[in-house]
Amino acid sequence: MQDFWGGQLGDSAIVFNKTLGKAYLVQTAFWEFYLTNEGPIALGEPIGEEHAPISNSSSLYPCPVTMLSCQAFRRGTLFWDGISVAPISNAPPL
Repeated sequence: MQDFWGGQLGDSAIVFNKTLGKAYLVQTAFWEFYLTNEGPIALGEPIGEEHAPISNSSSLYPCPVTMLSCQAFRRGTLFWDGISVAPISNAPPL
């Protein structure tokens, strides 16, 4: 994990997912939530980048159109509605 304070993206971190062999950016409100709510334990590592809603998404963890952005983690998904972050637990993989 590489933590950044301030800068162009605000407080953020690049978090490596060892299983996928990829690193993902966790930023601003999602990063704050991750830090203050035992993210590494409660959510695990990210499994994708933060993204806006996508109509007719076939993603396992879709982002509802009522949200501004979402980011999936191994054990949960974070949703941003423009005011606050809401976590939802992910179903265990089959």
